[in-house]
Parts: sequence; C-alpha cells; structure tokens
Amino acid sequence: MYIFLYKAYDVNGKFHKGKISADNEEDIRSYLRRINLSAVSVQKSYLSYLNINFIKQKDIVIFSRQISTLLNANIPLEEALNSTANQTDNKSLGLLIYKIREDILQGLRLNQALKKYPKYFNSNFSSLVSAGDSTGNLGFIFNSLSSYLEEIDKAKKAIVSAMAYPIVIFLFSLLAIIVLLIFVMPQIVSQFVKSGSDLPLLTSFLLSVSENFHFIILIFLILFTLTYLYYKNFIKNKDNLIFLEKKILSLPAYGSFVLNSDLERFSSTISLMLSSGLNFDQALDESIHVVNNEYLKSILNQANKNVKEGGDFVQSIEKYKVFPHIFIQLISSGFTSGNLKYMFDKISEYLKDEIINKRSMLVSLAEPLIIIFMGAIVLMIILAILIPIIQMNTLTLGWWWITKKDLL
Repeated sequence: MYIFLYKAYDVNGKFHKGKISADNEEDIRSYLRRINLSAVSVQKSYLSYLNINFIKQKDIVIFSRQISTLLNANIPLEEALNSTANQTDNKSLGLLIYKIREDILQGLRLNQALKKYPKYFNSNFSSLVSAGDSTGNLGFIFNSLSSYLEEIDKAKKAIVSAMAYPIVIFLFSLLAIIVLLIFVMPQIVSQFVKSGSDLPLLTSFLLSVSENFHFIILIFLILFTLTYLYYKNFIKNKDNLIFLEKKILSLPAYGSFVLNSDLERFSSTISLMLSSGLNFDQALDESIHVVNNEYLKSILNQANKNVKEGGDFVQSIEKYKVFPHIFIQLISSGFTSGNLKYMFDKISEYLKDEIINKRSMLVSLAEPLIIIFMGAIVLMIILAILIPIIQMNTLTLGWWWITKKDLL
C-alpha cells in the first residue's frame, strides 16, 4: 500500500488536496469519484518510500497528545488522524498514522489498527484505547496515555543521566588499566628481566596477565557466552525463571528497587484502566502484562484467577509476604471505601518517590565503589612496577656501600 497526493475540485468548483493510502492510482481516482471530486492530479508521495523504523517513544507521546487535543475539540477520529499525520515533523510517524487511518477507513476499530504495530503500541496501549473507544472517552484516554508515557520516558532519561558519570569513570579507569598492563608495564619490567633480577610475585603475576591478555579476554568471552547460553536455556523452563526472579526480589537494595518499579507500573496502569471505564476484573487482566518480574506476575495471575472465582484480591496477594505493607493497606482501603482508582493513584505516587530515593542511593553507592575498585587495580599495577625499581635501587645502594667500605 502506498501514500498518494491528490488535487481535485468538487461540484461547486472548490479546490481540495490531501493524502490517501491505496494500492494504486486507479483506486484513488475511483474513491475521489465516489465522493464527487474531480481529480486534477494523483501522484505517489515520497512517504511511500519510507519505512516506520525511525519512531521513538517521544514521537508516540506527541502523537497521543495531539490526538487527545483534537478529539477533545470534537473533531472526528479520521480527521484528527489525518491532521496529525500532516503536521508531524517525523515523516516515519506520519506514514504510520496514515496506515492506521487507512485501516480505520476500511472498517477496523482503532485498537485493532494499533495492534498491528506492537513495536510502538503495546497491548496495554491498545486495551486502554479499546476501553476509551467503547465508553466514548478516547480524548481522555489519549491524554492520560501521553502523560503516562511521558513519565516512563522521564524515568528512563533519569536513569541514563544518573548512570552516565559512573559509567564514564568505569570506562576511563578500564582504559587506564589496559594501557598500563599492555604498554607501560612490559616496557619497564623487561629491563629488570634482562638484568637477571628475580621479580616479586605480584609483578610476575601481572606480567603474565599482560603477556596473555588477549588469551584471557578470549577465555572470558567464551565463558561469558557459555554462561549466557546456559542462562537462556535455564529460563526456557517457566518454573526456573520464576524461581530465579523470586531470588532477585530477595537481593538487598536492588530487589526492593525491582519490586517497587514493577508495582508502580502496575498501579499506574490499573488506575488508567479504571479511569477508562473498565471494571476491576478487566483492568486487572490487562495491567498484569506490564509487570516484568515473572514471580510477581505469577502471584498476580493467581490472584486474578481467585478474584474471578469470587475470592478476595487483597487476601490472595497478602499471603505471599512479598508486597509492601502500604501497598496491601491502601488497596484494602480502596475496596472498603469504593474508591479503588484513587488508592492506586496514591500507591503510584508513593512508589515513585521510593524509586527515586532507591535510585539515588544505588547511584551514590556505585560511584565510590567503582572508584575504589578501579583505583585498587591501578594501585596494584603501579606497585608491581615500583617494587622491582625499589629492589634494584636497594641492591645498587648496597653494592655501592660495600664497594666504598672496601676502598676505605
């Protein structure tokens, strides 16, 4: 299917132009005749030669925000999509919107059209759009989705920004270590080897590392590859994956960070689902998909099954002793007060603060640990170079002193 540009006049002589997707030019001309337009020109747009691989998360955020604004202004969906496609600076995004619009014109619902592009619109996005479409709240849903996606994008950027400094320190230190091991140390130590002096144990060890550095790297890569392949094979079994990710949650600091991150996403998503008009059962069905930790997901799936059988959600998750007490308490209050959406909002806000604090703590720990670890390795290399020099100087000084005594 291609994008065509057309220019035409209606029965009143009014000029029209626009873009339509179709398989060929004849289909465009037939369509224009059906809507009483007389085509002046129809030509294939350069958009037809683009692909939709150059779309970022921020582009989807902008798309959602624009669609929300137009729909809230009571503009029909097809016109809103067409207007958004024409106004976007990202031509790949424009092409994607045109394809979605064409699917809608051919009879698909909006969520069905979005599901054709899971790379950009995941199942939760499509489910929320479906709920908004069925309840007449598409404008509200797109506005909520844009805010939700902005929060996710902001969190990713915060993590990248926070980790930039430790990563730069690590890479620079690693480069310094490689230069010292491969270039500096062999040049200096070789002078002592030629003189027949016995090298200290530390110097001998690091000299061996330097001489076999490429072989050591090769062994490391082989071991890493084998470990990775074993891991991938190990987690093919769902029970093994659940066991492993249960252990991850028990790790100090990092485990609670993973737990809070998953629960924050789950709470934000289920709040959006409830806002769109879905009942709790439906919202729970869809929101479980955003949880990455398989152990947590298995607990929530079991709780979901219990709810469908008439059980209590809070009791179903409380018995696992995994979820934070405040998470259980607020959900229980939400069920009691009948204001479940508000409580999930509160949980999301609380967990966001916890995530920011945990992230700051992990980053603040990472920086000194990297500096200490890499500094210790650099110090070890420097000592391996300096110890033979000191020994040689000591021997030279001793020989000079003995010679002087003999002369006297």
